Amino acid sequence: MPTYTAALRNFSGSCTRLSVHFHQTGLSLLEAIVTLGIAGTLTLTAMPSLLRLHAEQEVRTAANTLIAALYTARSEAIKRGNHAVLCPSMDGSECADTDSETAWEAGYLLFADSDGDAQRDSQEPVLRQFDPLRHVTVRSSRARDHVTYRPNGLASGTNLSFILCPRSRHASPRAVIVSNTGRARISMKLADGGSIKCSG
Repeated sequence: MPTYTAALRNFSGSCTRLSVHFHQTGLSLLEAIVTLGIAGTLTLTAMPSLLRLHAEQEVRTAANTLIAALYTARSEAIKRGNHAVLCPSMDGSECADTDSETAWEAGYLLFADSDGDAQRDSQEPVLRQFDPLRHVTVRSSRARDHVTYRPNGLASGTNLSFILCPRSRHASPRAVIVSNTGRARISMKLADGGSIKCSG
């Protein structure tokens, strides 16, 4: 009789532990589902902000890279006592031909322009090559298909504006404006104060 009682007590204890185990497992699963649901909601809520931050960073980076290229061109012209030209380039060796407007997002190059014709000849050294942009377009007018800096640091021609348009709708366009003095700046508006409009 004691043996039977002990066996019954052991069986009852095992059932209780098994019940508690399943109960705890059920709570853990429910907690996991709730946690995943909250994480998914937070991700969906934060996604537009993350996309906006990423797109804005791409436009800022493109604008800052262009500013750096312009100041490098100005510095090289002064240092070398000769013209330095920045122009769009498809191959990193020659200036690209322009159509209705000048596209810079395929890449651009800086070279020392010894003869002052704004076209790179084989003996004129390439001072710097700039990589293509993937998510930002950079355009200037057809009449301004290059930027020339003189040995005195001034930029040839009239004021020039580059329009930087993100391919994503999550970011705002920028303008890089170059004055006759050769100074370049980034702006959220055109040189005349008008709004920047991107096609497409």
